[in-house]
Amino acid sequence: MIFDALHFMHEQLTNVLTPLLRVHYDDAVEYCKKRDQNNILLNGILSCEQSKLDELFVNELDITVKLMSSIGARLNTITESDIDFGICVTDLNNNTFENKLDQEKLEKVSKMLETLRNTREHNFNYDDLSNRYFSHKKIANGIEIEAKIRDCETSRIFLDLHNKIDTTLNEEQIVLFTFAKYILLSDKIAYKYFKKILYESIFYGIKGTFVFPMP
Repeated sequence: MIFDALHFMHEQLTNVLTPLLRVHYDDAVEYCKKRDQNNILLNGILSCEQSKLDELFVNELDITVKLMSSIGARLNTITESDIDFGICVTDLNNNTFENKLDQEKLEKVSKMLETLRNTREHNFNYDDLSNRYFSHKKIANGIEIEAKIRDCETSRIFLDLHNKIDTTLNEEQIVLFTFAKYILLSDKIAYKYFKKILYESIFYGIKGTFVFPMP
C-alpha cells in the first residue's frame, strides 16, 4: 500500500507537476542563477562549519557528520539560508534496553557540540525512533547552523533520502523544483504539500520508507 502511494507521488511529480513547471523554465533558470550567486557565501560558511564538526569528532569512531540540508542538493531558495547537519551516533537508541535512549552518549555529544557554541535547543519527535533528534543551534555570520543528534540506524531512511536528493536529481529538476519552492513560499500549506510530494517521490524506491503525515 505504501509502495503504491509513493509510486503515485512519483508519477504525479514526473508526469503532472514537472511539465507544468517547464512553462516557467526560463524564469526558473534566472532565479537559480541568482540563488547560486547567493550560495557562494553560504557554501563558504557551510565548508567552515563542516570542517569544525569533522575535526571535533575525528576521534569518535561511532559518530558521523552528514550534511542534511537543501543546499546540499542546490534546492534551497535565496531566503532559505539555514544549514542543517546530522550528527549520527551509533547505538544512540540502545537496543539492550528496548530502544531506550543512551543518555550518557547523548550528553557526551551535546557537551562536545557546546564547545563550538552550539546551544542545546529542543528534543524532536521523541517517541518516534525513526525521526528522533536532539537539536543544537548557533548563528555563524548571520546564518543559523543546526546540528541534529540522531541515531545512525533508526535515521537511516532520512540519511538515504538526503543522499538520494543530493545525488540523483538532474539539472532541470534542480532548477524547476527550486523555482516551485520559491513561487510557493507565500502559501505555507501549498509549500508543505509540494515538499511532501517531492520527498515522497524521492522516497519511492528506498527500502522501508513511508508516507509523510498530511501538513
